[in-house]
Amino acid sequence: AVFGYLKVNDTTGKGLLEAFLAHLDALSVDIQDCRGQAYDNGSNMKGHNSGVQARVLEMNEKALYIPCAAHSLNLALADGAKSSIPAISFFGTINRLYVLFSSSPARWNILTDNVPITVKAPSDTQWEARIDSVKPLRYCIENIIDALHQLEQYAIDKKDGSTASEASSLTENISSWPFIISIVVWNDILFQVNKTSKLLQSPSVTVDILNSEITATLDFLQKYRETGFASACTDGREIAEKLDVQLIFPETRSRRRKEHFSYKAADDLGSQSAEERFKIEFFMKLVYQAMSSVDS
Repeated sequence: AVFGYLKVNDTTGKGLLEAFLAHLDALSVDIQDCRGQAYDNGSNMKGHNSGVQARVLEMNEKALYIPCAAHSLNLALADGAKSSIPAISFFGTINRLYVLFSSSPARWNILTDNVPITVKAPSDTQWEARIDSVKPLRYCIENIIDALHQLEQYAIDKKDGSTASEASSLTENISSWPFIISIVVWNDILFQVNKTSKLLQSPSVTVDILNSEITATLDFLQKYRETGFASACTDGREIAEKLDVQLIFPETRSRRRKEHFSYKAADDLGSQSAEERFKIEFFMKLVYQAMSSVDS
């Protein structure tokens, strides 16, 4: 076995292949002896037309491509996080929280003095690791809000209006009923996927166990689709009561498109409640997207 790093200047499929082939020549390894390829899911690697795997297959049809299973599971979460505006903004808020406190040692000390679990920035690549960024909010949200209040006062004393405003805005954001439910939902899903992802990365796990675990993850998502929202509301209610947060879904004005015909049914005219819209726009889209990605 040969392990090493290659310096590349061209990260396109063509450029990466040329660097790879040049290294094989240096090692006196024949590309025709290749019997498999495994990369992440980047388009320059897995692309069907011009990716590295496609170019290698043109040279050697026996070099079958298998995507990295653990990375594919990460993409299931990444797809879910892009499924709706509430899903996208959720991790944006967590990132704002991390950036605010990590901007100076004094701010970070305010956080660590109040929160027993370290707040971590959301990872753009290791999606299952985002459980570490959600967990503090799930179990220590009171402490985080206390830290935000202290930071706001600290900023006021320093006459730092920008920081004070950001701390106040974040306090309002994470203290809303929809955000609290989002915390519970994401924690539930990330916990399950993190468990499966760790198993996928184990060098000693067998294929039958992997198959069983992936099936279990899909079963979890299917059941969660049916009962998860009600369960998240129940768990979220406990958090909301501690924070004295009203269980209210803010009404949002929906944009009405001009209709060319006047026969639409009454329930097609935006008659859903704010809770129903949130469930459909955030929860159902997230779970359906995750199910689709895991199944794929």
